[in-house]
Amino acid sequence: MQQQESIILSREPSLPGLFAKAAFKRPQKQQSDLQLPALSVTMRGVKINHERLRQYHKVCGFQDTQVLPPTYPQIMAFGPYMRLLTDQRFPLPLIGLVHLRNEITQYRPILPEEVLDFECSLAGQHQSDKGLEFDILTKVYIAGRLVWENTATLLHRNRKRSGGKREPKEQQRQAFEHRLFWQLPENLGRQYAQVSGDYNLIHLHLLTARFFGFKQPIAHGLWSKARCIAQLTANQARRPLRVKVSFKLPIFLPGAVDMVWREQDKRCEFELVSHKDGKPHLEGLLEWLD
Repeated sequence: MQQQESIILSREPSLPGLFAKAAFKRPQKQQSDLQLPALSVTMRGVKINHERLRQYHKVCGFQDTQVLPPTYPQIMAFGPYMRLLTDQRFPLPLIGLVHLRNEITQYRPILPEEVLDFECSLAGQHQSDKGLEFDILTKVYIAGRLVWENTATLLHRNRKRSGGKREPKEQQRQAFEHRLFWQLPENLGRQYAQVSGDYNLIHLHLLTARFFGFKQPIAHGLWSKARCIAQLTANQARRPLRVKVSFKLPIFLPGAVDMVWREQDKRCEFELVSHKDGKPHLEGLLEWLD
């Protein structure tokens, strides 16, 4: 078992410098030989930027401004997250990593005046038919007590795809009780980048997206997740909860989507689907923990 190595940050890292480092990072070994390091990044004493938080509420649709949205700590952790993935001991390039799944657990609401401690660490690697999957675990503590945690599962694709079985075609989809239509503007990626710090070029502009092989810019997956959670937690953002999502097809901008959901007891299943053909962009489950 590897001994955990921890990087201690005294302040938030410079994101432009980390993006530049990420642009030139290359894999260190053949994927079959990769072993991710037992590495973590800790950042303590983080205060919340109230103006940035206000803008995040606006872009993602959250209504209760007296508490942090359940998705906001992941935005605040973006600097430590990037510092972890650009460390010289992390053997994979950032360009091309695919965000597959994401799970948040909020144990209690976080107030804007509270001071947070963050810990991000690598965990849980395994080979799939598509490539190497691994997790980034993020935990938030207040006065030594765990109040929020997140697991993000990422994929580094194989250069040569294996001949694994294709997933079976989906059968007739079940009906949802609720449906909302959202028209998404072309500049949504730039709006979200300003509040999240994630200036990945595939989200920002037609020309930069085409450079990376996309016909149009695509919406941030974490925006899609946040916007759905904002809808489902309207007037309930203070309740403890767990949300699991899987990211499916990209949302091209500008675009039109439908959010659909159904509720039963303390569970809510939801999807974000194409308004044109109903294909899923995101599938998720919200569970209330109280």
